[in-house]
Amino acid sequence: MGGTPISSYSVTYQRSTDSTYTTAGSTTSTTLQFTQVVSSPGATYNFIVYALNAAGTSLESSVLPVIAANSPSTMSAPFLIYADTTQI
Repeated sequence: MGGTPISSYSVTYQRSTDSTYTTAGSTTSTTLQFTQVVSSPGATYNFIVYALNAAGTSLESSVLPVIAANSPSTMSAPFLIYADTTQI
């Protein structure tokens, strides 16, 4: 892309068991983070990034495999198991 500044990045992803990639979105050239909400926590997703500028779209990045985080469960209040006058 020959010296033309990068204007944005395009992010695509697929669940590792799928055969096609979906465009997740894009970022500006100065944003180097991206958040994607997925439907299967614990599953592996593959991400690919492309750089875009006035000359066109770059070759794809290496595949970045990511394991989707599970939602944290709600913590319950602590409870007392044993207590007497000298110890808890």
